[in-house]
Amino acid sequence: MRDRFKCGLECLGVLEAVRQHSETMQQAFVYCEQCLDATMVDELFHIVWSERDSNRFTKEQEVVTYWRDFLMDAECMRTISVFQSHSQICQ
Repeated sequence: MRDRFKCGLECLGVLEAVRQHSETMQQAFVYCEQCLDATMVDELFHIVWSERDSNRFTKEQEVVTYWRDFLMDAECMRTISVFQSHSQICQ
């Protein structure tokens, strides 16, 4: 089970980010009294954009928009618990 989790994190590049930025990523993986909100989760990542006005840049903008919409929806529906256990959902 742990190996599958590790493999999934490696496939998405998350494991390397955790290794390089362990203090920052700790917020997403370790319990803390403060509930995560959409802004906090979004700030865990740094976007490296492609050249402006390229097709790739346009697609990246779409993906980032969908990601931020998901985070906002998750926060509104109080399902940001994807990043926390069910017992830690903000009231």
